[in-house]
Amino acid sequence: MINACSEKTKTNYAHKDNVVRLIRNISRQIRPTTFDNCFGLSEYLSVWFFLIGLFVAASEINSVIFDCFVGIIIGGRFRALEEIAHFTMHNVIFSSRWAGVIISDNLSQYPLFNPSTSFWTKFHCAEHHPNVGKLGSDPAFQLLLDAGMARGMSKWQFAMLVLMPLSPRGIVSRIKFALLNICAPGEDKVKFVARLVNIVCLCCLIVILFGWKVFILAYLPALILWLPLFSWISLICEHSWFAIDRLGSDEGTERELAFGKRTKFEGLAGAIARALIFPVGDTYHLAHSLVPSLHFRFLSWFDRMLIASDAGYKHVPQTHGLFGSRSRPGSLLYIYHQVTET
Repeated sequence: MINACSEKTKTNYAHKDNVVRLIRNISRQIRPTTFDNCFGLSEYLSVWFFLIGLFVAASEINSVIFDCFVGIIIGGRFRALEEIAHFTMHNVIFSSRWAGVIISDNLSQYPLFNPSTSFWTKFHCAEHHPNVGKLGSDPAFQLLLDAGMARGMSKWQFAMLVLMPLSPRGIVSRIKFALLNICAPGEDKVKFVARLVNIVCLCCLIVILFGWKVFILAYLPALILWLPLFSWISLICEHSWFAIDRLGSDEGTERELAFGKRTKFEGLAGAIARALIFPVGDTYHLAHSLVPSLHFRFLSWFDRMLIASDAGYKHVPQTHGLFGSRSRPGSLLYIYHQVTET
């Protein structure tokens, strides 16, 4: 296994001229402007216009198989909404924090039955980012551990872990999660009413405009099955969760590199994985982890810059797509080897 923090490749991340440090400083200084609020809203609306097109197609074509296929694509577009909301939490899309929260809640979090943007910000930005892979401190890692991820898993156990959202246990968990977010203990009554109105209006509109067939065969499976599955696979692949043997420093950039990996999505399989599971910024998750305040549209540029100028980043393990091959493992296969090899 490549040691991203070995003496040979180690970079002084405290140095004032380090590229990660420079980009962090620049991204903090260049904040979204008032005009960017329009672009931020357009990010959400573009996905919703695409979703409307999918609903229309499903309603016009009388085929159960086609409806189920559309449901999978809808699940992928729901993932895109989830990811745009993720960057909204990091304050890189809207100049107005208040506007970002309102738009994110109503165009992503509420209709997807996810936690409110304010709650998710605390969970993700304050607890996950500074504590990647830390037992008892990283809530994202804890979710995987609670689901049964551990070193020494069998092939069958890992397969069941990956497909857990499609199992009866996973479906029940998803429904409980959705109900918990609707009730949202601790949130004020205004947000509760806003969430309820949002969900009821969306469901009624889908049924009235596109019919029960689209609602049952495309929309509900996307919400209950495909979105949870795609989000879950993305979470599993986000980091090298069991990379403690590559850990050089317990804090900061070196920790991010130790628990990180780069993934190259190539060909048709890569395009499908990006569209359904890793849309928006998850394609360059390590670059995002290093500079969370950088807009997702600059991550590919930042990734190329780091490969060209940063030895530590360049030598982080690179995976190829979701599955890859035995000689060039994909992101999921890489995690599989981590947890099944003892």
